[in-house]
Amino acid sequence: MLCINEVDMKKLSVKIVCIVLLACVLTLAFFGCGKKDKNNTYTAYAVSQASFPQMTKFSENNYSEWRNDRNRQIDQPAGYKDGMERFFSSSASMFLSGEDANELYAPLSLYFALAMLAETAKGETRTQILNVLGAENVETLRQKVNSAWNANYVDDGTVTSLMANSLWLNESCGFDKNVCDLLANDYYASTFRGKMGEEKFNEALRGWLNAMTKNFLKDYVNDEKFSGSTLFALVSAIYFNARWEAQFSELDTRKEPFYLANGSEKQADFMHNGFRGAYYYADKFSAVDLSFRNAGSMSIILPDEGVTPHELLSDATAQNLMYGDRSDVGVSYLNVNISLPKFDVSGKTDLKKGLKALGMTSAFDADEADFTRLTGNTPAYVSDVLQAVRVKTDEEGCEAAAYTIVYAENTAMPIEETVNFVVNRPFIFVVNGIDGLPLFMGIVGNP
Repeated sequence: MLCINEVDMKKLSVKIVCIVLLACVLTLAFFGCGKKDKNNTYTAYAVSQASFPQMTKFSENNYSEWRNDRNRQIDQPAGYKDGMERFFSSSASMFLSGEDANELYAPLSLYFALAMLAETAKGETRTQILNVLGAENVETLRQKVNSAWNANYVDDGTVTSLMANSLWLNESCGFDKNVCDLLANDYYASTFRGKMGEEKFNEALRGWLNAMTKNFLKDYVNDEKFSGSTLFALVSAIYFNARWEAQFSELDTRKEPFYLANGSEKQADFMHNGFRGAYYYADKFSAVDLSFRNAGSMSIILPDEGVTPHELLSDATAQNLMYGDRSDVGVSYLNVNISLPKFDVSGKTDLKKGLKALGMTSAFDADEADFTRLTGNTPAYVSDVLQAVRVKTDEEGCEAAAYTIVYAENTAMPIEETVNFVVNRPFIFVVNGIDGLPLFMGIVGNP
């Protein structure tokens, strides 16, 4: 039989255990919520959020529903890609023309961002953007973007190919809501509004970018921020993750030499595989396609000895193959043994200079730019167009992400925080009535 002291001690121990457990639960809840809020800070600034297609996740039990959803996304009007290849070709030659060993570019992300910019523009500014994009008019462009977006959007458990667009607005200025609604409906663009230059709004932008790219570009995202004079920004993000149809075996991966452009060599991890398929060839290059499971493919284009990759960017036959036209190349169906180095490459590029060279000059000129379709009477011009890209391949497949940001600034002079108003010269006065109409007015030149 327990004595009273032992009973009290037992009760006290139970209370202590309960208090400790409660503290742990509250601590986990606090930090858990904090983490969630940090990753989703952009939702607090949402004016409107686009609705993405809901797709059935693949399983053997719902194959028909899964296939129907896939077909719905892929089944887009014939010819929607017509004209887009000119933009892809000219822009790739422009943005992959540097001297870096690794150069990256995400054409579709830039296409979406510039298309949204065209929706906000008027006059010559819009005309130049349409010309760069190879679109006859904004209505045609709108249909192209909508079809391209849906045709490439897949989230079905077998492939992740996500498209996301957004518009970021300065809370101090008015905007045409009709343009925002159009971007949401036709471009799947969410709209957010806040105080430009405020760190919380910068965190919201970074949170959205990381969420849309699965944190795959977080090192670049950490540098993104709005300035106090940013009037609006347009963002297009893409995330892709798919497995090879015929995966490589890690057992066959081994170190082999890779020869650099300067003649030196380095040891790289080469993957090896064999398949029967199409082998393409032309005067300056050869190529194969590596298929993804339930998705597209990765074309590997190998320049001939003595030919540089940059030369192929201006070669018409190579350009056609890059954008899906294989009519100009030779083809043989062979047993292909491929040796491919694993790679994880990334980079961030300022596209402003290249876009100017392609003919889009008005948007960057503070005196000529016209984005009043969105901003009304508030003048704005494009200050920067930045793109970050990362592509990673291994034995299982390919993971890649990109985002493009178009920053538009206010062309007006910034308002000073303080002002000294010294009336030490002739001035006008006005006495306003109750309804605001002027009752008396005059000039004082000699008080």
